[in-house]
Amino acid sequence: MTGLAAGLVALVLAAPNSGVPDGGSLQALATDVAAKVVTHVPEGSVALHVEGTPAELRRGFATLLHSALAEQGHPAFPLAATGAAEAEVEARERGARTLVRLTVGVVDGEVRARGDVLGTWVNFWSGRMPTRAASPAAVVAHAVPADAAVLLLASATPGAPVAPLTPVDPAPRVGGTLRVVHLPTSSERSPALMDTPLEATLASLTTRPLCRVALDGKAQLTLAQSFARSVPTTLRVTLVPGLVTASGKPLTASAVASALQEARKAPSPYRALLAPLRGAPRALSADTLELPLTHAYPDLEAALCHPALAVAFGRTSVGPFSPTRGAQSVSAVLTFPAGRPYLERILPAPAAERGVLRQLSLRQAELGLGVGGDGALKAQAALQLTVLTLPPSLSAPGLRAAVERAVDRADLTRYFVRGPAVPVHELLPPSLLTPSTRPVSARPAATPPREVPLLYDATLEDHRAVAERLQVKLKDLGWRVRLKGLPRAELRRAWDAGEDALMLHSLLLPPVPGPALAVVLETAHATALRDEVLTSLSQLEDPALRSARARERALALRERVPLVPLYAQALAIRAAPRLRGLAFDAQGLLVLDDAHLTSD
Repeated sequence: MTGLAAGLVALVLAAPNSGVPDGGSLQALATDVAAKVVTHVPEGSVALHVEGTPAELRRGFATLLHSALAEQGHPAFPLAATGAAEAEVEARERGARTLVRLTVGVVDGEVRARGDVLGTWVNFWSGRMPTRAASPAAVVAHAVPADAAVLLLASATPGAPVAPLTPVDPAPRVGGTLRVVHLPTSSERSPALMDTPLEATLASLTTRPLCRVALDGKAQLTLAQSFARSVPTTLRVTLVPGLVTASGKPLTASAVASALQEARKAPSPYRALLAPLRGAPRALSADTLELPLTHAYPDLEAALCHPALAVAFGRTSVGPFSPTRGAQSVSAVLTFPAGRPYLERILPAPAAERGVLRQLSLRQAELGLGVGGDGALKAQAALQLTVLTLPPSLSAPGLRAAVERAVDRADLTRYFVRGPAVPVHELLPPSLLTPSTRPVSARPAATPPREVPLLYDATLEDHRAVAERLQVKLKDLGWRVRLKGLPRAELRRAWDAGEDALMLHSLLLPPVPGPALAVVLETAHATALRDEVLTSLSQLEDPALRSARARERALALRERVPLVPLYAQALAIRAAPRLRGLAFDAQGLLVLDDAHLTSD
């Protein structure tokens, strides 16, 4: 247990009671649940799976329940499963006779625990079939009044894998309208074209992928109720029951399967996230779909959390907010699976940097997105990686050496791109790989003057500035560079067709090294290397070992792919003091689900 978790549990135990036994309401709930469980537990080991948000409340309750069960002669061991279905599989694999599955949360002033007790012992007659015995079988449902300590635990940001950036008040929060002003973004609406954390943050208000990646690299479910693998090469996804899109229609497994297949075939580097799929995803029922794989690919669950794999946009999406017809705003969704947001509405509006700062200073907006500088809050992970691709047909002698010689990454991040930004010398950014400084290459040999085109994303000001800088620096080395800015969709089509040109690409990498490296290799059209890397990583079951091996491969492959990494950027924001409950997730996106306004 971490020092923070231990302190929170101690706070619960020391809190004054309010009509509950000594030890606080969480201790009282754990004692009641333990008394119920032990009446249905036979001899043998007990597995315990506890879900609920926030994590501090879940961990505190689990700690006290483990203690209560041990005191009554039934010590239990915790499971690492991410869902109820996976918990049953893990309990069987670890030889437990009984599984206790519980969800804990605070509702209407009560701390509640609900779930079931079931048998998981695999007997001789069952063989490998996951049959259940007639007993134990019981339903658990208990509630006690929540005391001050539980309310403090429950005030943490639900679903966010990092601590809130702004204070979260334990008192009840009143919804309101949040005015957001942000830097201009691309007009593209396809999830596969959301290349910046700013664009992905705005899109995440109304549409979400199946899950979100926590800081430990594991998938934290949102629209999906469970991920399960009966065999390593098949992933079964069960959706949360009753999902409804912004247009009022049910979100079916067939629609999700179609969206994943579209992302798999799109002219986008993010198709690498689904590269190990063997055939198209298929719907098994209204709320269940199956993804067949060529190999185990343990990182698939984390890959499915990428914003590029969101189901849809607009009126056919599912998110904490829904678009308001006839107005440039989004309104809270009461039935969102993770719980309705506190804010009633959000009014986003684009503006230039000076306009963003002016509206914040005049209190015409409470949140500014994309503006850094002193006083700004920054995402911990800089995962927007910008690279320059070198098509093989243009890899004339000296071109790569000339590009490496012309690029001063520190100079680019200091003067030519919007911060926060960091230089990148390897295939993965520093947030995924220990930074290194490669020696400056020697001046390339003189070559006859040659003209090369350089395509860049016309919707990103940073691309234009970097392209112009490269044009000047390469001219000094004997290369005439012809610049051409393209809309993002057109740039991706040119990339997919293998057009003979240097190209600047910005990529929103997943926060897991294996899938991130796959996206980078896909960008370089190194599909054979991509498949080789993913296959070799799939042989490693330990996530830490798998990530370490991915970093090793990224270092080893640096010179083998026709791609030059340049820099990585993160999202910066400015918030008014009355805006509370903000947090960044592991992807580097701003989470507004728990944001709320206070009185001035």
